[in-house]
Amino acid sequence: MRSCLMLFQNLLFWPLFLLATTLFILVAVPFLAVASCFESRRRIMYRLRRIIRWYGRTVIACGWPFVRVEYRDWAPEDNLQSIVFVCNHRSAMDAFFFSYSPVEGVHIAKSWALRLPVYGVLARLAGYLSIHDLSLSEFYRRAGQLLDEGVCLGTFPEGTRSRGRSMGPFNSAVFRLIQQKKATVIPMTISGSEKVMPKGAWFLRPGRVRLDKLPALPWPAYCDLTVFKLKNTVRETIDRHLRSIEEGSPESSLGS
Repeated sequence: MRSCLMLFQNLLFWPLFLLATTLFILVAVPFLAVASCFESRRRIMYRLRRIIRWYGRTVIACGWPFVRVEYRDWAPEDNLQSIVFVCNHRSAMDAFFFSYSPVEGVHIAKSWALRLPVYGVLARLAGYLSIHDLSLSEFYRRAGQLLDEGVCLGTFPEGTRSRGRSMGPFNSAVFRLIQQKKATVIPMTISGSEKVMPKGAWFLRPGRVRLDKLPALPWPAYCDLTVFKLKNTVRETIDRHLRSIEEGSPESSLGS
C-alpha cells in the first residue's frame, strides 16, 4: 500500500514540477528582458530573487498533500536584512524548503546547481554563489557586497547532505565571512526532509517537514569568539534544537 502511495505521489509531483519549472522560465526570462530597459540593477535583482523564492514555494506546493511543511519563527525580527542564515542539510529538497524564509536572499550553493540549464543561469544572475568556483578572496568580496546591499545569505556549512539525522562538521569559510562583516547570524533547522527525499534518492516520499528559525546571534553576542568557537557554537545550537524537536519538546531548548 505504501509503495502504491509513493508511486502515485511521484506520478503527480514530477509533471507538476516540470510545469512549475517551465512557468518559472517563461516568467523570469521575459521579465529580465523587459525590466533591464526600465529599472535599476538593484531593483531587478530584488524582483528576480522574489521570483526564485516563489518558484521554490511552488515546487514544495507541488508535493501537497503528501508533503506538508510547517514553518516556525521563534524570534520574529523587525529587520531581516544582511542576515546570514546557517542551516543543517539532510536532503536535496532543503534549498526549496529554505524559500519559506520571508527575506530577499541568495544561497551559497553547490557548483552543479549553478550549472543547470536556465535555472543555473538565472541563479547566477541573482547573485547565487558557489564557494567551490571562486577563490576565497573573491567569494568574500562578492558575499560581502551582497550583505552590504541588505541581501541575506542562506548557507549549509556542512557542505554536503548528511545521511539520516546525523549532522556533519561545519566548514569555517562562511564564519570567517560573518566575522569580517560583523553580520547577524540566524540558525535554522530543517527536520523531516531526510524522510521526504533521503540522500541518493530520486523519488519523493510522504512526510512532514518542519523549519524553525531560531533567535538571532548579533555581532555583540559573538565578537569575542574565534571562528572555530563561533561555528561550533552555532552548530551546537542547531543540533540541540533538532534533538529537542525529534526526541522531546521543542520548548525545552528555547523556552516557552
